[in-house]
This record gives sequence, C-alpha cells and structure tokens, in this order.
Amino acid sequence: SNQMLSAVDLKKWCVVYVTKNEQVAQNFVTLMTKLAPKMGMRVAQPDMQALPNDRTETYLKCIRDSVNPNVQIVVTIMPTPRDDRYSAVKKLCCVEKPVPSQVINFKTISNEKKVSSVVQKVALQINCKLGGELWGCS
Repeated sequence: SNQMLSAVDLKKWCVVYVTKNEQVAQNFVTLMTKLAPKMGMRVAQPDMQALPNDRTETYLKCIRDSVNPNVQIVVTIMPTPRDDRYSAVKKLCCVEKPVPSQVINFKTISNEKKVSSVVQKVALQINCKLGGELWGCS
C-alpha cells in the first residue's frame, strides 16, 4: 500500500509560477490532484498566481499578497535554479510571513517521463511540511 501513515488534506494552497511556464504549472496541479489521493491525501484546486517575469522581487510581492493565515503551503515553480531567489523566498516564508513553502525547479517537472514520480515525491514532502507522517515503526 502506498498510503501514508497520516495524511493532511491540502485545502488552501497557492502555486506561483511565471506565465511562460503556465502549461507545466497546470500539469503539475492536475497530477497533484490525481496522484496525491492515491496516497491518502486529498488536494483541492490551488490559487494559481502567474507572474509576468522571474525577478526575485516579483516572486516576493506575489507571495506577500497571496499568503494569509488560511494558506497551508506556497508552491513556487522557478524557471531556473538561482540561490539568491531561492534564499529570498525561503526567508520570506520562514521569517516574514511564516508559511510552509515548496520550491520546485521548472526543469524537474517539465520532463514528461519523470514528472509523475517527481509529483509523488513533492506530495510526500508537502504532507511532511504540513505535519503529516509518512511512515512509522511498530
């Protein structure tokens, strides 16, 4: 069985991505809503936030504007791996607006062959970040 020990339902979440990656972002969400329930995790449609560019400031402003106390997690899809942008987003989500966050590199979820297994791993990570448990010892 692929069920998690205790799964957390994803009711309020938001996905931040640049407009040119819209197709991949949509596909990620479709797979999350299809695959996560097989592991016992129900996933609602997220708040989709398309950005005009990939400047760090643009990401930060969007996250600041979209995060409220009901948001369980912010998923950020980055077009390229950049340490400064990653750190700025993590700092915002850890310090300034405390909310769990999951950063995904665009390349990781744009590979058709691997995307399903990547999405399953992301769902597991999100479950952990929301206080769920993956496995236990008996």
